[in-house]
Amino acid sequence: MRNSTKRRLPKETARMKSNFIKLFGDTPTNRLWEFLINSRGLFDYSMTDICEATGIAWNTLGGIFPCFVREGVVKKTREIGRATMYMLNESHPKAVFMAGIYNAISMVFVHGGRFRLEVKIKGAAKHPQPRSITLDIDKKAAEPLAIFRQ
Repeated sequence: MRNSTKRRLPKETARMKSNFIKLFGDTPTNRLWEFLINSRGLFDYSMTDICEATGIAWNTLGGIFPCFVREGVVKKTREIGRATMYMLNESHPKAVFMAGIYNAISMVFVHGGRFRLEVKIKGAAKHPQPRSITLDIDKKAAEPLAIFRQ
């Protein structure tokens, strides 16, 4: 018998970080948000698929993902055998807000300039009149944040 040496891959392969991850930090929650936003409307995914695509450990995803499902940010689409398939609920206010932030950050880093993201919050019991949250994003303001996150 021949002694064959197998080539081993490093445990964590180098991933190209997006501007969203550079700006807000490389955390499992941010990686999950990025994956859900990038794959919105394309396909539905099982938790195993999400783990493989994002590099998030199964136990970590098991702690984060149920919150996304409970809040309605992620919706169950179907079951295939023992696997439950999920996709981003694009009509959920948090998903709309995060997708807007993601797109604004991408535009700032690609085209430069300044973007304003304004989200109007409909009245609640405490605040009957509509309120809005404004987030100004520009490349100059975003770069110092990226330095602290690395």
